[in-house]
Amino acid sequence: MISGHGTIETAVRATKLGAFDFIEKPLSLERYCSRRNAIQRAFAGRESALRTELGHRYQVIGDSVPMKALRQQIAVTAPTNGRVLIYGESGTGKELVARALHAASLRSKGLFVEVNCAAIPRINRVRAFRARQRQLRRCRRRQIGKFKKADGGTLFLDEVGDMSLRTQSKYCACWKSAL
Repeated sequence: MISGHGTIETAVRATKLGAFDFIEKPLSLERYCSRRNAIQRAFAGRESALRTELGHRYQVIGDSVPMKALRQQIAVTAPTNGRVLIYGESGTGKELVARALHAASLRSKGLFVEVNCAAIPRINRVRAFRARQRQLRRCRRRQIGKFKKADGGTLFLDEVGDMSLRTQSKYCACWKSAL
């Protein structure tokens, strides 16, 4: 928190309400830089702890033989750089498996980006993708799309099976050229 009215009472109240630090005006560049570095180090430690905590959140649990086999497949597949097809009935935990794969993969430091293909209006699917390709080629707009966000991380294409085979094949052509 930065304040022009720095009193001890205000600083104590601000830190009790969640402020990481209290800086008085006028700002001293040396003091600001040293505190900024301290804040960055503190947040780096918190980020690492949070990533570890979230990694446990997407664990596949269960002691049955199929669940043990699934965990083994995740452990074997996660370190690779290949594409993975996760299939199953609706509500069986495909997204959980995808997140567990991401958490155990070499790309775990990158983002996990989900694209719900069933939510894209049927008529606009291919048209929107082709329009986006043209935009990328022209480089006029600097909008960050889902593919760019997932670069270095994981792109989860959910509900691809709900699209017609024709649309899937058109999408595959668009996705290959976008990668």
